[in-house]
This record gives sequence, C-alpha cells and structure tokens, in this order.
Amino acid sequence: MKRRSINYKYLLAAVAILLLTSIPFLALNKSFYGGYFKTGLHVGLRWKNTIPPPGNQPVNLIENVKLMANAMPLFILPILGALYCLCKKRAVAYVAYFPIPVFLFTYFLLTGFRAQCPILLHNSYIRYFLPIYVLCVPLFVEFVLGISRRKILAVFAVFMFVLMGIQATYPAMVSNREVALKYSEIAETIFANTESDSVILCQYFDKMLFPKRKVGIISSLQQDPKLLANITATLKQNNVPVYILVDGPISLQQFDGELSKRDYFLRLVDPASKLYRVQEGVD
Repeated sequence: MKRRSINYKYLLAAVAILLLTSIPFLALNKSFYGGYFKTGLHVGLRWKNTIPPPGNQPVNLIENVKLMANAMPLFILPILGALYCLCKKRAVAYVAYFPIPVFLFTYFLLTGFRAQCPILLHNSYIRYFLPIYVLCVPLFVEFVLGISRRKILAVFAVFMFVLMGIQATYPAMVSNREVALKYSEIAETIFANTESDSVILCQYFDKMLFPKRKVGIISSLQQDPKLLANITATLKQNNVPVYILVDGPISLQQFDGELSKRDYFLRLVDPASKLYRVQEGVD
C-alpha cells in the first residue's frame, strides 16, 4: 500500500482559515456572553443540561415521528442513493456510519419531550435532524454519478431531488416568514416604548429583542414570583429600567403583589404586546 504524505501547505492553509473564521465568532461570544466559549445557555443552565435527557415516553416518540414524517420526502432520494452505494459496494463505510447519529438522535431527543410546534423547520427536532440530511446528500450524488451515462435519467433524478426539497420546505418557509414579520412588528413596538438601556423580562421572545435590548429569560422563575421580584427590585435599585413582556404563562397578580411589598408596581405600556413597566411607588 502506498503511503500518503501530509501536504503541510494545505494543513497550514486549513488552520489559517479555521482561525480567520473563528475569531469573529469568538469575539462576538465574548461581547455578548462574557466568554469566548460561552453561549446564552450558560446564563441559566449548566453545560451538561444543554442536551435534553433521554426519557421513557414512547407516546412522545410516536407523536414526534408523525411530525417528522412531513420531512420524509427530503430523504427518499438520499435513501435510494444509500441503497445504490450498498449494492455497488461504493462508500460502504460512509453508509454504515448513518445508523449511529440516527439512533442517538432518536434516543436522546425524540423520546424525551413532545414537540411543541407542528410547523416543519420551525420545530427544534427538525433542525437537529437536518445535519443528518446534509450528510445524506453525497449518497445521492454517488447515485447520480453512477447513472451519469444515462443523461436523461440523471437529469430527471436531480430535478426530482430539487422538486422534493422545494415541496417539503417551501410552505414551512413561507409560514416561518409570516411569523417572523409578525414578531418583528411586535419587537419594533417594544423598542419604541422602552429605553435603550432597559432590561426586558420575557420567556420566549428574547431572540427578537436581543441585542437591541438586554433581556432576562424568566422561564424558570414563573413559579417563583418572590425571587423574580427580588431580582427586579435589585435592577431598579441600580437605576435600570425594567419591563416584563407577558409571552408565556405567568401569574402577573402574584408578581405584582410581590413587587408592591418592595414599593413597586406594574403599569401596562402596550396592550397589544402585553408589555408592562415596573414603576416605583404604589399603584
């Protein structure tokens, strides 16, 4: 067997490209989260909790597989490519690799929680599964190259691959765009009614507000209005304007009651977005 030597020019070029593309990302992380390798998850979670734990809920698995069935047209031709590679004994090791991520994905993610959103591509499970789809594409390419002598058949296969991709993703992309535009309008209203140095407490809307506004994600505090009121009072004592956006389940009455004990109250700023300002004094 002929031993291949390492081309150090290519190796140095690869390292240089990695550094050049990583520096802006790391600098942005440092600016946003206070550390080069930190993410938004570090604010309220430990690293070991960033991956959902596996569970024993077969009902959730069934429901999530039903949801993902909407994405199956994307995989018909890549699966055909995998079968072709196995029959022709081409890229066998590459094909054999796929059961591993599929099994891990199914075990760790699908059996844990039931999907909250039925919209394809907008659901987190689908986003996690898309990298597997990207890895499948070379298998389809192998199939096309294998039948390239029959140009009409090869062109037809590529055409069907593109058509299936559009058919599976376009409706979801249109739906996502409509939702994004709606959220953008709400965000602009919030920006117009809040100060640039304010902190907005919310549960799910943080991606639409940050970095134009600082946000505090209170999903884990919705059942603890006393602690939430203490955090809010601390911010107010440091002259930080504080708002709360009701974008999820939370008892405003209990929260307002805890604030009143600290000489603060909630004032409705915008009924459409359910934005409240934390005010000093008694309502």
